[in-house]
Amino acid sequence: MSNQTIREKALASRRARIAAGAKYRRDWLDAPMWELEAKKRGIRLPAWYVAPTPRKLKTACQSLVKVPFETMFGCSPSKLIELNPNTPLRAFIGQMLELAPQAASVCASMLEATGGD
Repeated sequence: MSNQTIREKALASRRARIAAGAKYRRDWLDAPMWELEAKKRGIRLPAWYVAPTPRKLKTACQSLVKVPFETMFGCSPSKLIELNPNTPLRAFIGQMLELAPQAASVCASMLEATGGD
């Protein structure tokens, strides 16, 4: 396969992902705050057209919040995606960044209450 063909396929694939992501909401009022939080942590938020997957949500929650996903959101990643079909991965991760300080303090309080076990 030539380099030209590979580039053309990659470009077509990217365009298809962007077109599929057009259904996602982009008018989040907290978006500037998410960008600042991400910058403070030295991470990049995914593009607005990136679809959420259960695996991506669970991985992001483990690395950003350090709290089990189900504890943080009250449901499985699949259910959260089902309940919010127009929410891109970027918004879910932004919300995790928003909730991370609260989650850390709740976990610390729980550990303190149980004697650190």
